[in-house]
Amino acid sequence: MSRFAPEFLHSASRLECATFHILTPYPGTPLFRQMEAEGRLLHKDWSLYDTAHVVFRPSRMSPEELYHGNRWMYHRLFSLKSIWRHVRFRRTLAEETPPVPCPTPLSH
Repeated sequence: MSRFAPEFLHSASRLECATFHILTPYPGTPLFRQMEAEGRLLHKDWSLYDTAHVVFRPSRMSPEELYHGNRWMYHRLFSLKSIWRHVRFRRTLAEETPPVPCPTPLSH
């Protein structure tokens, strides 16, 4: 298991879709003020404050580790292997689940 991956990602066979965002301390927020006071902001290039780029220094890993961990999770979930596994799971689920009868309209 990758050291980046949360355990749920390895065992979430039914996880069809997810989004992974990098914490972003937006200007004017308490988080921004705290990180600025602690000297943890890496820069103030506002074009990169988009939840896809690391703009602060995490306390328990490097900025690079956070970025690569985020990318790893996306690639893990949206790889062809993962997509194929979900297609097979959905097909199996559909075959095992009896159809639900549609209600008929009430006649007048």
